[in-house]
Amino acid sequence: MQEPVLKVDGLSVAFRNSLAILDDVSLEVHRGQTLGIVGESGCGKSMTALAIMRLMPSAALTVSGGAIRLNGENLLDLDDEAMRAIRGSRAAMIFQDPMTSLNPLFTVGNQVGESIQKNRQIGRAEARRITADLLKAVGLPDPERHLDYYPHQLSGGKRQRVMIAMAIAGHPDVLIADEPTTALDVTVQAQIFQVLRDMQAASGTAIVLITHDMGAISEMADRVAVMYAGRVVEEGPADAILAAPSHPYTRGLVSCIPRVSDAAFDGWPELPVIPGTVPDLDQRGEGCHFAPRCPLADDRCAKRRPPVLHDGERRCACWYGMAGGQPHGRI
Repeated sequence: MQEPVLKVDGLSVAFRNSLAILDDVSLEVHRGQTLGIVGESGCGKSMTALAIMRLMPSAALTVSGGAIRLNGENLLDLDDEAMRAIRGSRAAMIFQDPMTSLNPLFTVGNQVGESIQKNRQIGRAEARRITADLLKAVGLPDPERHLDYYPHQLSGGKRQRVMIAMAIAGHPDVLIADEPTTALDVTVQAQIFQVLRDMQAASGTAIVLITHDMGAISEMADRVAVMYAGRVVEEGPADAILAAPSHPYTRGLVSCIPRVSDAAFDGWPELPVIPGTVPDLDQRGEGCHFAPRCPLADDRCAKRRPPVLHDGERRCACWYGMAGGQPHGRI
């Protein structure tokens, strides 16, 4: 099998006061593949993305272990200038909120065109023409007119399309999309996902899709990594995990997906919920971080870190051996 485009190996990130945010995170994604990273708010999804792009606030956070390899090159070994050359060309990111990511003082044409000029060393007129082509590719109507718009003149869906155009302008090897459809209606969400699929089919870009939406994982992801409190608790083929989740946390997430078949004539049934919340950094303890919320947990779960169990293409970090989504007894 070919080498992964992006391989995160044992990545750990901590505050300067040693409180761990990410704990031994390992992920990989191959050319033309989409890896979904899913979990509740506060599980470390966005921090993983920022760590990969080396956009963490260095005054407060530090990488305490691991490696981030892009086509075999460890990004953690690069200086700031070398990393700036990689961003937007070999690795790009679509941020969660385009209104705060786009500069309100510059037009769409200026912002996307600047990214193109940086990566292709061409003149302004040619960059403007390519920008119009990109805006058309991401589904903006009348792209030439939108070149002269400012971000505040665009709807949320149009701003997100501009962000996608900026991200794909450099034909990156890997594209990280952090909640790219947050607060957008389902029609716009479907359009944006189609744009990403078309771009991936045309260029073979590897996509890392960060979301809390299991429906988005079902639609977009080839593989899925489930994160909880800074750790990857389950990872494997998306269809297999959605059909038969192994980790109790993943099973809870999947059970919360509403299904039309569950509807009754007198209304929708009450959806299952996972009790409790993701623990604060200083409340995570030494054992399984999910133990306080887990229906299967016992004293061992609370006191000792669970092993990572492997089953073919799947892995799961749980003191209960899991197979096919069913408890397989204590190990």
